[in-house]
Amino acid sequence: MPQGPTLDEVSPQDAAGLREKGAVLLAEAGIEVRNVAGGMTAWASAGLPAVRDDGAPGDVA
Repeated sequence: MPQGPTLDEVSPQDAAGLREKGAVLLAEAGIEVRNVAGGMTAWASAGLPAVRDDGAPGDVA
């Protein structure tokens, strides 16, 4: 199976493209999504909550 770049090899520009592709795929599957400008780092910097699937507080690294 072909191997893509590792996370350490993905540039911020590539990551933005991957987020967009992921958002499109999820939306096509009927899942409501939002592609946040700046990603989760911007979300956390704005003081917005991160919550895990189990309801516990999440962390943004």
